Amino acid sequence: MQLLSRIWIVLLLLAPPLAAQEFPTLGQAQSSVLVFDSEVVFSGTLFGRRLIDEHEAVVAELRDENDRIVADLLAEERALTLQRPEMEADAFREVAAAFDTKAQAVRAERVAASEAIADRASKLRGQFLERVFPIIGRLMVERGGSVMLDRSRGSVFLAIRIADITTDAIALIDETIGDGRLVGPAEKPLVEMIIEPNLTPEAEPADQ
Repeated sequence: MQLLSRIWIVLLLLAPPLAAQEFPTLGQAQSSVLVFDSEVVFSGTLFGRRLIDEHEAVVAELRDENDRIVADLLAEERALTLQRPEMEADAFREVAAAFDTKAQAVRAERVAASEAIADRASKLRGQFLERVFPIIGRLMVERGGSVMLDRSRGSVFLAIRIADITTDAIALIDETIGDGRLVGPAEKPLVEMIIEPNLTPEAEPADQ
């Protein structure tokens, strides 16, 4: 389950009238409801791509390790099969049972490793969202918005293009934190984040 694609992010201004005065939109049309695509932001920013690349490297390492283990088990199984004609039936059953126990243990270990990597991916996405949330919130305030919806969740049916800040969010995140290695004082969120469960079927959003 992908964290960013399964949540609905609603950003509520603490003081909308004051924020609109302090952060002019420089002639852009204002919309109280803004839209962004969290999946596009995640995969489109330098920070998100770095996290994706690092995760894919870990996945590739696990896959290679799995392939080596499978190859070793197959070789061991073939060796046992070749030895079978020369072994007593009871002795072979004992050896075969031991091999089966070993194979089951290895399988359980590999499943646990895969689950740990999946959990790591979920945590990375959560860390990404936490890091960029104040930046996206600042952009929302500058645009005079009071609510933001996540397009990737499918909760947006129609939206004017001017209300979609995905591209601008990517640019601002890259400018502010680069690939995420930049260390600086954490931004104080200007808005409150509310996460609600997905209660509606996902639909393909459309622009007008």
